[in-house]
Amino acid sequence: MWAAEQPYPPVGYPGWWWLVGVLAMGGAVVAALAAWRRPRPVDAAGRGRAEVEAARRTCLAALDELDEECRVRRVSEHDLHHRLSAVVRAFVAESTGIDALAMTPGDLRGHGQDRAAEIVARCWDPQFAERTDHRPGGADAVAAARTLVAGWQA
Repeated sequence: MWAAEQPYPPVGYPGWWWLVGVLAMGGAVVAALAAWRRPRPVDAAGRGRAEVEAARRTCLAALDELDEECRVRRVSEHDLHHRLSAVVRAFVAESTGIDALAMTPGDLRGHGQDRAAEIVARCWDPQFAERTDHRPGGADAVAAARTLVAGWQA
């Protein structure tokens, strides 16, 4: 018999309850991590026609400026492609609600933006190449971006 000052022994649960408890805790951790890593849903309705048109006007103006700088050779190939990639990503972000500003071409493809991914991929090598004073031959890249933006459907 136990004395009053001694603690009571634990209830005699079978050993398999420890296993059930550990598995339940592990399952809860896995479920929490899976929910945290799942891509956040984008607004299914997307942006309205007015928002897309405003983004289109802004983007086309930026592309016109890049085209002019390319034509008069005021911008290096590196800077042209860097700015072109940023303009295309900003347009995708404003038109779809996707946080595309820092996405790689693979990320853009993963969000169903294949045409934008192609343009960003075209900018990839010149954008990350060593800086030189080589003048751009990037008028075709600007034209491809302009085609994407002009043909975008709201």
